Amino acid sequence: MAGGNSNYWEDLRKQARQLENELDLKLVSFSKLCTSYSSSRDGRRGDSSSDTTPLLCNSTQDRMFETMSVEIEQLLAKLTGVNDKMAEYTSTPGVTSLNAALMHTLQRHRDILQDYTHEFHKTKSNFMAIREREDLLGSVRKTLILDGSSFSQATAEASPHSLSSCGACRAPLVTGLPIDQQHTAIEMSAGRNDKAPSVI
Repeated sequence: MAGGNSNYWEDLRKQARQLENELDLKLVSFSKLCTSYSSSRDGRRGDSSSDTTPLLCNSTQDRMFETMSVEIEQLLAKLTGVNDKMAEYTSTPGVTSLNAALMHTLQRHRDILQDYTHEFHKTKSNFMAIREREDLLGSVRKTLILDGSSFSQATAEASPHSLSSCGACRAPLVTGLPIDQQHTAIEMSAGRNDKAPSVI
């Protein structure tokens, strides 16, 4: 068997360490992506206009999220495969004398794999929860904005009619005459109405 020598074991350990380093960097970037996604949404809450336009920044982050998720899953799968090969090597005839030391090393790599897997799923779940919550809040804000716009438009359309009605009420006074002459005319009109004979 090709794995019946120490070089094979060392090659496996080297592959495992390389994959672990790549995963560590990817998970740090993945966590930052989640944080920046939430922050970018928070920055838009005070800008009503952003709620009615496509969130290009978040669309880009969504694509990055999907891409990084696939990459991390692939790295985790590769590391799992390396760990399985290391486990297989520990049961190879001829290495039983070193089995305790090998098992200790294997367990350490398994623990690292478990920690990275847990961190990935936790960060991914947090990201999706933030995105779902923010999408829901965004829908509510859009509804409120549209309702407010409809109310403002209805008020603006009603205003000319209201002003016209008020102008009609004040029409007798808006005759172009001086104020004192306008009042005299009103008093004379009222006097004529008082003296008008009653209809029997």
